[in-house]
Amino acid sequence: IESPEPAGRDNWIQMAVANNPNVQAAEAAVSVSRAEVDQAEAGHKPTLSAFANYNYTDSDQDYLDGHNEDTQVGLQATLPIYSGGTTSAQVRQQTYSLEATQYDFEAQRRDTTQQVRSLFTQVMNDVESVDAQRQAIVSNRSALEATRSGYEVGTRNIVDVLDAEQSLYQAIADYADARYTYVTDMVELRQQAGVLDTNVIRELNQWLVES
Repeated sequence: IESPEPAGRDNWIQMAVANNPNVQAAEAAVSVSRAEVDQAEAGHKPTLSAFANYNYTDSDQDYLDGHNEDTQVGLQATLPIYSGGTTSAQVRQQTYSLEATQYDFEAQRRDTTQQVRSLFTQVMNDVESVDAQRQAIVSNRSALEATRSGYEVGTRNIVDVLDAEQSLYQAIADYADARYTYVTDMVELRQQAGVLDTNVIRELNQWLVES
């Protein structure tokens, strides 16, 4: 059971802002909305198009060869004067949509940051909890051995032995729970940070197995 690597909470927050799928999706939505605003504003701007035409007409008559050729090359400009307010309405609509997606992006980033900050602290506490529960097993095992020795010499009774055994088994169960909590919190931390893959899951799964 190890502390998160990198060890700094800010590093995990930076990874989450850069790699979290929900943050990335919200950021992409802002880019799309901004492009839609630009597209709507383009309705106010003039357009310039190029054109080229070529016509060929065969005019052979009475054994005389002849033909007509006509070539046109030019530019055509279109300036929108008034379109009934449609373009302005579309610009306003897309601007409101952009503001909404920006708000969603900021909200998602704040939520992800808070989740990572909380999970990082929890994982650090989990590491200490696992160590404490491991020490509890050692202490309860020593207490059980002392109680059994006392039972053999007549200073302790069978109830004391059973209580000591129960305490040891409870410590073992608490240790297993602490390890499981550590693994699930670490998985969630990596998920929020956007750095969860099959290799990580495989490694974390090994931590559930006693060496």
